[in-house]
Amino acid sequence: MPVYFVPNEGQIDGAAAFYVQGKDKTVYFTPEGVTFALNYDIQPRNRESVRPRAQALRPDSGRASSGGPASQRNAAVTEARTWAVKTDFVSARKSVRPEGSGATGTKISYFKGRPQDWHAGLTAYSAITYRDLWPGIDLVYKGDVDKLKYEFVVHPGADPAEIKMALRGAESAQIDEAGRLVISTPAGSFEDETPLAFQMTGERRDAVPMAFCLTEDGDAASESARTRSYGYGFSVGAFDPSRDLILDPTTLLYCGYIGGNGGDSVTGIAVDSSGCAYVAGFTSSFQNTFPVAVGPSLTHGSIGSGWDDAFVAKVKADGTGLVYCGYIGRAYNDWGGGIAVDGSGARQSPL
Repeated sequence: MPVYFVPNEGQIDGAAAFYVQGKDKTVYFTPEGVTFALNYDIQPRNRESVRPRAQALRPDSGRASSGGPASQRNAAVTEARTWAVKTDFVSARKSVRPEGSGATGTKISYFKGRPQDWHAGLTAYSAITYRDLWPGIDLVYKGDVDKLKYEFVVHPGADPAEIKMALRGAESAQIDEAGRLVISTPAGSFEDETPLAFQMTGERRDAVPMAFCLTEDGDAASESARTRSYGYGFSVGAFDPSRDLILDPTTLLYCGYIGGNGGDSVTGIAVDSSGCAYVAGFTSSFQNTFPVAVGPSLTHGSIGSGWDDAFVAKVKADGTGLVYCGYIGRAYNDWGGGIAVDGSGARQSPL
């Protein structure tokens, strides 16, 4: 499905002007910034602590009168939680509200409660723009199918150094050796790839040097991840100030987990010409929790818990699923040390 920016006309609470609803996340766009509500699962409690109830045991059977063995009642259950990561616009104009553009033709309706509370026929947009968010600078969000991306349009005479952001709700934010902005949260980690900048000369893109840079616009010393914040902006090289400058951070295409309830380690990732990702490593997770699919082997070869099998997995180019995922190993420790893929899609994974 394409990315739909839905206007908030009262069907949701809060100050969001638009939002994007995903399978495991919702993104809210407010005049002050953007909030990512990330959904994730944890298993911290057993069934009895999740849903307390009075239970009388029958001494003759050891079963609870509410039905089911006590061991089954105490089994761990998955608890869903949400973690919010907020991107604040630092020193930006407070009155700017995003505007929708590119009406998709799709109508979205909410029939909740009484008829007078319904919100029907809402127009979904393919992009939204914060115009003149900083002096002479627009911020545009758009997306298609598998990604949500953003870009800054720096109009003639404007200064890209005015662009300042602050991340709230992250456990850490850092720039790695490749120039990526890596953000860690309790709901998982994600990253923005090394950013690009360019100016157009007819149909030609003229590259402009650009990089992420951390700033002091935050409170990285806070003890709580929910209140901790990290400031960042962009360092931009020489460009022609008489023409529009486009700052185009390459955003996350997809993110997910490969693992089970044991120890899972990835030692190598490769990508083929079609964009499929190949992952190799080792795991102590057995097949009842590890996402085995097709081959090589769908059964962990270890003689008991605590031993590792190597594994190899192929992820679809759009990140929506696994083409295959399986084990390579026998009774004792087997580790995959890396992976490579050739032009025909053949894999090599040293053990």
